[in-house]
Amino acid sequence: MATEYTPEYLYDMINRIDGEINELKETINTLANTVKELDKRYGELAQRVDAVANALTSGRQVDMGSVLREIAYIETTMLNYRDQLSKVRDQLNDMLTQLNKTMGELSDARAMIFDVVNNLRNLLANYQSRLEELSITITELSLTLSSRLSDIEREIRAMRDSTLLNKGRQ
Repeated sequence: MATEYTPEYLYDMINRIDGEINELKETINTLANTVKELDKRYGELAQRVDAVANALTSGRQVDMGSVLREIAYIETTMLNYRDQLSKVRDQLNDMLTQLNKTMGELSDARAMIFDVVNNLRNLLANYQSRLEELSITITELSLTLSSRLSDIEREIRAMRDSTLLNKGRQ
């Protein structure tokens, strides 16, 4: 027979899953904000790279110190960008792990609810069988009582008739 689950247990499980889904939503929002920030940084970086490329290819005399500082800034920004991408990857991995856990719990909850519904069906079927048996028993008892009542009524009539005959003889 399947395990019995209390309504409180199922309610707690559903609340826990709901909390995990809310955590996933928060993680997704955080991730979306991080990606927006990365996109903004990428745009700024692309503009700086274009500015350096234009300065170097324009044929004008360029201050190499400024170009080197700009290249150093671009390099630092690219390293930060790489670190941010690594964080995004880690967040995605964490989110996938959490999503897999939540999916497993949803599957467990579905199985528990199925078990509960199945148990309820079995209980109702047993209840219906017992009611049918009880109805048959009540019908049989009713027939037996009716038969006995008829017998008692005959005996009472016979006693009354006998009593009346005895009184009539006296």
